[in-house]
Amino acid sequence: MKNENLIFGVLIILVILIAFLSQMFFPQKEYFTELYFTDPENLPKLMWPGYSYNFSFEIKSHEKETREYLCQINSELISFDEKITLEPGESKQFNITIIPRNLGKNSLVINLDNNNYNKHQEIFFIYNVEEGGKNEVQNKSVI
Repeated sequence: MKNENLIFGVLIILVILIAFLSQMFFPQKEYFTELYFTDPENLPKLMWPGYSYNFSFEIKSHEKETREYLCQINSELISFDEKITLEPGESKQFNITIIPRNLGKNSLVINLDNNNYNKHQEIFFIYNVEEGGKNEVQNKSVI
């Protein structure tokens, strides 16, 4: 009985050791999609009504297979809606121009949807020049 328990204990330790070593030397590849601002340090900080401001963002696929995405920008400043298809390793850059019409705080939300498989959202707030208002940019990523 003692020998059987010893052999059983050794087998359990070997199984755990093999599982640990296989994860260490053969890790599982992660599949995901990136959405990021290509030059986040230069996002518009202050905006004057009637002037144009540019920024860009990129979507990059690190997925295992081809994926279709719906990319939308929701804002008081711009309306954007585009369907794209990306192969694994492929990326697409979007160059956006915004022209504020009013003073005050504006938000810009970039939504990326892949049929509920992969959702990502980038948000930033821009404060137009106004007397006594905050004049800064706040960035927020939501996955």
